[in-house]
Amino acid sequence: MGRFAGPAAAVALGMWAAPSFAQFNSEDFVDVNIRGIGEVLARSLDVNLQEFIDLGSVRVPIALAATVCDVQMEVLAASIVGSPARCDATSTTAALTEIVWNLLPRK
Repeated sequence: MGRFAGPAAAVALGMWAAPSFAQFNSEDFVDVNIRGIGEVLARSLDVNLQEFIDLGSVRVPIALAATVCDVQMEVLAASIVGSPARCDATSTTAALTEIVWNLLPRK
């Protein structure tokens, strides 16, 4: 019996300690406020900062929002109850920059 207690305990502990990803769907979206990183985006895309202030926020997949807002996906998922979660971007990524670029009005 002692031989199996270790592996069984490890499996039980692993199941208990593993994060629960069943709470959210990878297709969930989050509204990300980009005003705080507008200057960085403006320089990166070589456009006027006012365009980001006017845009305000963008809707992105939950995994991207977690990255750019520095928030755990589970926290964002918990706030998605009947309406999209919201967070403030603290950094950007190539994916967020591309989404923003595609949303900017063309002149």
